[in-house]
Amino acid sequence: FTLVLIPIQQFVNRYSPSLLSYFRRDRLTISLMVVLLFSFFYHITLWFIPPIYLHAYISAFLLAFSFALIVLMIFRVIKMMNPSEFLFPRIQEDCDKILKGIKPDEMQNPIDKLSQLEDQMKQVLIAGEKVDPNEKKWSVSDAVVKQLIEKMLPLKSIIMNLITTADYELFTKAIQTFKEISISYFVTRREFKSSQDPFLIYLCETLNDLVKSAEGSSNVYYTRSLFTAIKEIALNTLSVDVIGLQSGYNFLATPLAGILKERAVIGVVKKDMDRAFDSTLNYGDIGCALSYKGFGHSAVEIAEGLKEVALYCHMVKDTVTLVPIRNSLANIFYNLLCYRKLYANY
Repeated sequence: FTLVLIPIQQFVNRYSPSLLSYFRRDRLTISLMVVLLFSFFYHITLWFIPPIYLHAYISAFLLAFSFALIVLMIFRVIKMMNPSEFLFPRIQEDCDKILKGIKPDEMQNPIDKLSQLEDQMKQVLIAGEKVDPNEKKWSVSDAVVKQLIEKMLPLKSIIMNLITTADYELFTKAIQTFKEISISYFVTRREFKSSQDPFLIYLCETLNDLVKSAEGSSNVYYTRSLFTAIKEIALNTLSVDVIGLQSGYNFLATPLAGILKERAVIGVVKKDMDRAFDSTLNYGDIGCALSYKGFGHSAVEIAEGLKEVALYCHMVKDTVTLVPIRNSLANIFYNLLCYRKLYANY
């Protein structure tokens, strides 16, 4: 019993009490405890019943089996104490189960239908595209997004805690799990039209908080890993059939790219060349991908953002960060000229 309490106490003290549900659902640990309890109470009952040879054989078997289970429990506890082997896969499995439930909801309530029409009108005014008002696959249910966010909240607290340590391997695994869940969400909602996504709002807020916390530490590795994760998540939104696609916009990638632009400007102003260089490089990579995929207007917005970062570089005489800006601008405008695309509403 003491062995089981060790990882539970560790997770509660270091991370979040909400993680206890994963220990309650661990069937192997529960099965081991049930067998050990049965063996314990069986040997107690032998004090009150007449002994026979069969009881001796059963007792010897249970005793040997209990020792084997204790050894197995020790290895199980060692695995439970490592979040990357025990906790992260289970969080990802729960999120995958939630994502499998994403499907278009039949809107029977007139108020819901009116809300959808208002959402469609906003999108049409922004992108200038025609939308079928009878389209079922329009936006993901708020209840599904809420469940997904609740499952991902412990990951945020774990990453925030790891930033204060030097556990690079565990930090990398946590970021990898967070990134894979986010990418899986955008892949699942590939055919949904709306770009007003509550999960995207949560994702931007969470990543912004994590980057700010990482910048507070003296370790560049944390911010570099986060910048790369933001870029990879943004690039995986390019295949989503979002409103604005036919007009050269991508309203899913640009908010994520905005985080990198903000950190690039702050890094240049503070003369933090490592973080300024990394954020600018990833910001430019998103712009290059947008221009290559035909999102011309969003790519130009990123080019304007790079221009703003370059102006700050000129003010503080930062010639290092100008290198990725120059390369990104060259690639963006090359792609815009080489892969030209005419939009119906322009």
